[in-house]
Amino acid sequence: MKAFAKIACGIRHILNRIRFARGGSYDAGAFWEDRHARYQSDFRAVADSSEDAQDRYPKQKEQFLGFLGTTGIKLDGGANCIEFGCGNGFWAKVVLEAGARSYTGLDISPTAVEHCKQNVPGGSFAQVDLSGENFAPQDPADLVFSIDVTQHIVEEGKLGKFLQNMAGSVKPGGHVVLTSYSGYGDGYTDDEKTDWIARFVKVNKLRWVYAWDVPTLKKHLKGCELVASEKFWDKTIFAFVRHCNSQQAVTTSSR
Repeated sequence: MKAFAKIACGIRHILNRIRFARGGSYDAGAFWEDRHARYQSDFRAVADSSEDAQDRYPKQKEQFLGFLGTTGIKLDGGANCIEFGCGNGFWAKVVLEAGARSYTGLDISPTAVEHCKQNVPGGSFAQVDLSGENFAPQDPADLVFSIDVTQHIVEEGKLGKFLQNMAGSVKPGGHVVLTSYSGYGDGYTDDEKTDWIARFVKVNKLRWVYAWDVPTLKKHLKGCELVASEKFWDKTIFAFVRHCNSQQAVTTSSR
């Protein structure tokens, strides 16, 4: 059984490289649309396994809400929230149930967006490539957040666009909250090759998980100041506040 599992894993890595690899990067739009279409946007599309729905995600929900509370970020009482990378809609439900006045979820996958529209009636959703095109809402948010997304942006130019869009979507005095692998420096967090059969044959992995460290996040979140951080499962969660005198980073209106 172990040999069969290694063979299946090796074949999967080969197919992923053929389908999604683009030089040293990958086609994020095609990759995430494939996952959401294949799993119909359940937890397997955004997590390691469906078991995360019963374990990791409930624990992260409590920690996320606690982190917002200790940082002074209030959801109840009328907060306007925008999520970068809404995935299967889990975090949309979290902030709406916590009392957010409005919520907008954005994702690169059309299937993810359609799923969220059907399953989160209290939110508004749109398909946007936030690491490849300009975005700024007509109504800047009190809170712009992104959970478990930055590690899947593997080029700094695209990360810069993503973070520029985040900074440009929050109102002066509002907060940007995001997660990242930190403390590793900037770089891939997994081995480039994986064992296939008893260590005699190795295949190249698709490189789609990357660590961005704090200096790089700060560099691209112009006009924002880091005010809080803590360990968040296997990553770090950060809160930035946008300076009241900073200029809007992006002026293009949203769709």
